[in-house]
Amino acid sequence: MLKFWCVFLTIIFSPCKGRDDDVRFIADNNHDFDVLIFTQVWPVTGCITWMERSKTNSCKLPSPKKIWTIHGVWPTRFGTVGPAFCNASATFDLNTLKPFEDQLEQFWINIRNGTQLDELWKHEWLKHGTCAAQLEELDNENKYFGQGLSWLQQYSMSSVLQKGGVLPDDSHTLISIHKAVVSVLNKNPSIHCVYDRKRDEIFLDEIRICFDKTLTLVDCDGVVDDSEVLIDYPGGKVITNCDLNKPISYPSEVPKYYRPELKKTEWKFPFVNIYKLFDMINLSEMNSGHKCANSTYDKQRWTIHGIWPTRVGSKSPAFCKKGKSLDIHLLEPFLDKLTLNWINVENGSSITSFWQHEWAKHGTCCAETGLGNEQNYFSQGLEWSQKFSILQILENAYITPGGKFKVVDMHKVIYEHLGHIPSIHCVSTRNGANYLSEIRLCFSKTLELIDCSVTGNAEVVYRSIATRVELLTNCNLHREITYPDTLPQMFIGSSSQSWLQKVIDFVKRSLL
Repeated sequence: MLKFWCVFLTIIFSPCKGRDDDVRFIADNNHDFDVLIFTQVWPVTGCITWMERSKTNSCKLPSPKKIWTIHGVWPTRFGTVGPAFCNASATFDLNTLKPFEDQLEQFWINIRNGTQLDELWKHEWLKHGTCAAQLEELDNENKYFGQGLSWLQQYSMSSVLQKGGVLPDDSHTLISIHKAVVSVLNKNPSIHCVYDRKRDEIFLDEIRICFDKTLTLVDCDGVVDDSEVLIDYPGGKVITNCDLNKPISYPSEVPKYYRPELKKTEWKFPFVNIYKLFDMINLSEMNSGHKCANSTYDKQRWTIHGIWPTRVGSKSPAFCKKGKSLDIHLLEPFLDKLTLNWINVENGSSITSFWQHEWAKHGTCCAETGLGNEQNYFSQGLEWSQKFSILQILENAYITPGGKFKVVDMHKVIYEHLGHIPSIHCVSTRNGANYLSEIRLCFSKTLELIDCSVTGNAEVVYRSIATRVELLTNCNLHREITYPDTLPQMFIGSSSQSWLQKVIDFVKRSLL
């Protein structure tokens, strides 16, 4: 049966829009690094991930298939991610790679059919190679990619794992994989997995080893990104995003149930809640000329962003009935509630323009759920907002505005209260501050609360040690996230009239 889900977005600290990670890196002028991470990927798992993004995606696997290939060589600072894009004027010259292009096509392969052969190489050079170029040994494309090929020949995980007794088509534990690598290299790696929650299956994805600036193999201790944790176990410690307690699949070919002809489209409805104060911060952060309309009114509240019909693993529908405009008169019975709970913080724009956008883009795609008219769509959002109060759920666990908290703690509180997995989103400002932005709850086509699943590139799946279930987030697991009780002075705009009164007056005029 075709499944369907909605995301309900609660306005928690949500700036105007989140920025892409690559943009964040470009703005970072600190290009220093401590180690080079040499990342090898298991192509079959990479193919599974790619095919799960869209039913039209297919893969080009290396020959022979049972080999590990190169993802990249990544200059990295301890305790953080980056640097990246260290030379904004750099270009990529494929001609410099002609002497070993055949080797790159086999061992540094772009498995994504339908994309340019050199797309991966160009991305890796511009994002990572331009930072590695600080070292004379890696200061051009030829040296950078040549070094990657050389390291693969010396430290191929195909050989390392085989020597350690870890072979494809068997299930292994995280500890057995880690011990296999350490037994051969005598250095601590970082091990990454991907999760299939629907089938409760974990796949071995990447193994990363580290080199210092003299290109000497060293431990990866101190290297973490947003998806990793350091796990101690009797006899060692491992940096990973894998589950310590579950078997890890290491398949030699893509399982049949991932092949395009056998896949089914799934739907969910994310109900998106956003923290109003953070929406104001985001608005000011993205454009210094923008001011927030609600800088004086009850900022410590969560409000509704929208109900979004969403397909799992593929592009979601939008604007399903082009030209269908919002009939504001249909919202009169609950207009006061909408102005309080489904707000637009951007000064100079009307609240009805926000409602019109949400209705035109998302509401017109909700016909299958009984939410296919304005009254049902907006009233359902108000009902969910009242029934699943994010503010109250967090407050009951002493997670209140004005403090800093860990994402894993927020996830644990919401999951234990609702019994279903939410999606938690954050935004980082230019000064490095991290703010809680959105919390999304998901519903089936029958409007029943269900677990959320990954719906976009921004989300990453972690395994929560506290709850033993998945944690969906784009937040940094290693930093506390600010949940502010007041708008920082740098973001405050002037307002001579009550924001709420302006909204009410405007809406009343529009109804005349």
